[in-house]
Amino acid sequence: NCGLLGPSYHQEDKQNCRLWCDPRNGSEATFLRSLDDLAKKCGRPEVARVPWCLWGHSGGAFWASLMQTRHPERIVALWFRSGTAFSAWEKGDIPKPEIPEAAYSIPAMCNPGGKENGDPRFSGAWTGAIAMFKAYRSKNALIGFAPDPRTAHECGDSRYLAIPFFDACLAQRLPDPGDASQTLKPMD
Repeated sequence: NCGLLGPSYHQEDKQNCRLWCDPRNGSEATFLRSLDDLAKKCGRPEVARVPWCLWGHSGGAFWASLMQTRHPERIVALWFRSGTAFSAWEKGDIPKPEIPEAAYSIPAMCNPGGKENGDPRFSGAWTGAIAMFKAYRSKNALIGFAPDPRTAHECGDSRYLAIPFFDACLAQRLPDPGDASQTLKPMD
């Protein structure tokens, strides 16, 4: 009883990825519109309003961390593979979002590649994940830090931990069948 939507945002080599990986620049509206379109095309109107699990890699994780601040009532769980926007908003590189209290109750996992730690190009994925983890845990957030020791900035085998994580979160948080409100249950 799940669907999978895999958006892919394309950009030119020299374009700033913040044009798409910050949902406030239009990709949020595109995502929501794609859910509406998919709901209509498949004849399943509930697709437009069902809860989400968000898995993002690099810029996609940046995007998911900002979506967490914008739609906490819709998000079952989050997986941040090698990225988060936390450091960017803390440094003032992007406007800092207002983080609603509900965002801290979403189960989330920071999953950088172990080989990103100290890497000249990708160490920000490691340090940003640690910074987000510490800041969110200080607010009692449901967030973990589970680096993949065998990888750098690629996705590697992250699915072997992400899939059971999402399965556990879905089992605990999804509304009861037939619940029209679609209100997510709290994690135990």
